[in-house]
Amino acid sequence: MKLSRKMFVIAAAVFMVATVTANSVFSSDIFNRILSSSKDNTSGVQGIINGSFKPLNSESGNKTVAHGITMNSDGTFDFTVNGVTYKNEYERILAEDGFIYGIDYNRFGTYAQYAQGLGYNEITGKKSVYKPEYVERSLYNLKALGFTAVNSWVLGGGSGYTYDENGLVTGLGDKFVEELTCLLESCRKTGMDIVPTILVHGWGALFNYEYNGLTPSEIRLKYSRYYYDDIARDAYLNNGVKKVCEILSRYQDVIPIVNLTVENGTLTNDINNGMIYAEDGVAWEDFASLVNDLHDVSKAYMPDIPTSVEDVGWDINGFKYNDLKVDIIGHNYYSVKGTPDISNRYQQRPAYLGEMNVGESTNVNQYSDEVLNKARVGHYRNAVEAGYLGGFFFCVHSMAPGRNSNLFAEHRLDDYSLLQNYALDISYTISDLKNEYRGVTTTMDKPVMLYNFDSDTNYWVGGRGVDYFILERSDNGGAWKVIANDIDSMDNSMTNGLIKWVDNNRVAGVKYRYRVTAVGYSGEKCTSDPTNENEVYVPVEMFVDASGNYSGGFEDGEYKGDENLENSNGWYVVGNTGEFTTEEAHSGRYSYKVDYENGIGAAGQYTTFMTYRLKLEPSRTYHFGFWYKCKRGSTSITVRPMDSNENLVYTGIPNSAEEDLEWRYTEVDFTAPDDGLVRIVLMNSSKTVTDTKFYIDDMTITEFR
Repeated sequence: MKLSRKMFVIAAAVFMVATVTANSVFSSDIFNRILSSSKDNTSGVQGIINGSFKPLNSESGNKTVAHGITMNSDGTFDFTVNGVTYKNEYERILAEDGFIYGIDYNRFGTYAQYAQGLGYNEITGKKSVYKPEYVERSLYNLKALGFTAVNSWVLGGGSGYTYDENGLVTGLGDKFVEELTCLLESCRKTGMDIVPTILVHGWGALFNYEYNGLTPSEIRLKYSRYYYDDIARDAYLNNGVKKVCEILSRYQDVIPIVNLTVENGTLTNDINNGMIYAEDGVAWEDFASLVNDLHDVSKAYMPDIPTSVEDVGWDINGFKYNDLKVDIIGHNYYSVKGTPDISNRYQQRPAYLGEMNVGESTNVNQYSDEVLNKARVGHYRNAVEAGYLGGFFFCVHSMAPGRNSNLFAEHRLDDYSLLQNYALDISYTISDLKNEYRGVTTTMDKPVMLYNFDSDTNYWVGGRGVDYFILERSDNGGAWKVIANDIDSMDNSMTNGLIKWVDNNRVAGVKYRYRVTAVGYSGEKCTSDPTNENEVYVPVEMFVDASGNYSGGFEDGEYKGDENLENSNGWYVVGNTGEFTTEEAHSGRYSYKVDYENGIGAAGQYTTFMTYRLKLEPSRTYHFGFWYKCKRGSTSITVRPMDSNENLVYTGIPNSAEEDLEWRYTEVDFTAPDDGLVRIVLMNSSKTVTDTKFYIDDMTITEFR
C-alpha cells in the first residue's frame, strides 16, 4: 500500500509507531452484562436502563428472534420462515416485499446535539446523545409507517473508538459497545431491520474545527491514516472494525446488508481516473484497498450478509466500483424527476438508492410544495420500476428546524404534529407497492397505531376507505373493552392526516394498551395490531429551588440567587440586565422584560443578563421550554454544564416584524451532564440588533421519556 500524497507522508511520520498491540476491546463488566448468558429475561431498552440488560439470544438453546428467524445455541442463524429457507435476511426481505423500503436514521439525539451519535468521541470530546426510549419509539413508528429498514451511521466522525497517543485505534469504547448493542436489541424488538454503516464521510464533518490544539488537517492526518498507511490500517481493522463486526454478527436476523462506506469516494483525488474531488484526497488505489479490507472483515464474521458502498454520485466514474469486492452499489439521488433506470448505470452489480429525496442537488425554490411532495411520494415507485433492489428516503428528521425535505419537520420525533403532510402518502404508497408485489387487493387499509408514550393521547394512521373508528383498551393485560365506538375520521384528523384521540379516563399505576378498528362505508371492518403497553406518566417539573418551589415563573420579582449553590434559589445577575415586570405575564404576576429602545438590557454587545443554577438527574434527557411575547428577538437562552461554557442546548426568541400580541411557546431538548449540574443563561445574541423588546415567562424543564 502506497502513501498517496507528500503532505500525508510528512505529517504522518510524526504519529507513526513501530508496532501495534491488539488490546482487548471490551471491559469485562460491560461485556459480561451485555453479551453473557442469563435466565433473567430483561432484554430490550428498559433492561439496559435499569442495569439488568440481557440480550434476547442470551439463554441456552435455540431461540426465535426477529421475523420468525431462529438463532441457534452455537450462534448461527436458521432463516427458515413459514416453511421457506433463505440464505440471509436480505433474501427474506426481497422474497416478501420485492424491495427494501428504507429510510435514513443517522442521528440518534436531538438537533442541538446531532453531531455525535453512539458512544464517546475521544477526538472531539463529545459525549453520546443516544436515547434508548427515544430511538426505540422511532423504530416502532417507522415500522408502523411501512418502512422495513433503516440505514444508520453507527460509527461517525471517529466516535466509538479508543485511540493511543499516536492516533491509532486501540479498541471500542464501553459506551459505544453498550449503545450499539442496545440499538440492535431495539431493532430486534420492533422488527425494524438496520443497515449499519461502518465508515462515514471519510474524515467526517466533525473534523472541520480545531480540537485539543490540532487543526482540522492535523486531526485528519493523525486519526485517519488508515486510508493509506499500513500500520494505521492494521490497528483500525484489527482493534476496531473486527470488534464492531463481532457485535453485528450476533444480530444477523435484523441486518440485511452491511454498508461499508458513505461518500468516501468523494475523498479521492486521482487525476488518472478523472477524480479530482478533495484537496487532501487519497488515490483511488488506496481508497479501493480500504473498501476491500472492510469487505473482507465483514465477510469473515458474516459471510452470508452482502456488503455495500453508498458512494457513487458521479456516473462517469461509476465503472471504477466494478473493481471492488462489494456486493451492492449504492447511489444517492436527489431530484424531482423520475429515478434513472438501472441499465443506465455503469457498474455491474445490483444497486440500491442509499439516499433519495429532493433538495440536495435540486433548487427546490423553483417548485411548488405540491410538485415537491408528489416527487417525494413517487420516489419509491420510481425506484421499484427503475430496477433498484431498495431505496432509503433521506431522512427521518431535519438536521435543522425548518427544513422540509424530511419525514419529520424537526428533530422532535416524539411530537406527531411535526410529521410532514406527505408522510402518510409515502406510507400508503409503500403499502400499495407491497400489495402489488404480493398480489393482494383490498378496499380498505388496515389502521396502524403509533407508539403511545404521553399517557392519554393515541395517534394512528387511519387509512383510506374508512367511515369511522372503534377504539378499545386493555387495562393491565385484561380483556378488551370499547371506550369509543364512533370516532369520526374527519373530526379527529390532524392536518398531516393522523388520527388523534384523547382518553380522559386513565389513572396512575395502570398499564394500558389500545387497538382500533376501522369501519368502511359498506360496514367492512379491519382491526389494527395493539399498541405498546404504557403506564400513565406525569412529567415532574425540575425548574425548582432547593426547597422544591417552582422557580421558572419569575414570581420572586427580584434577584435572589447565588452562583455558589447547586440550586441557586433564584436568578442572579452576571452582566447588564433586563427587569422583572408586572406589565405582562403569561401566568402569575411577573414576567421578565428586555427593551433595548428604552434602556432595559444591553444592546450593541454580547452580554449575559442573568443566570440560574439547577441540579438535574445526571445524563437524563429533558424538555426545556418557555413562553415569550416579543417585537423582535436577539436573545438566546442556553443550558450549559456548570463547569463549562459549552452549550448543551441553545434556543433563541424568534423574531417578530411587529409587536406580537400573543404569548407563544417554544421548546427544545437536551441531555444533562454526568453530574447533573447546569446553568440556565439568558443573554444577548446579537451586537447589531438594537430595537429588541420581549417578555418571557414560565420556563419549564421536565424529564423526557
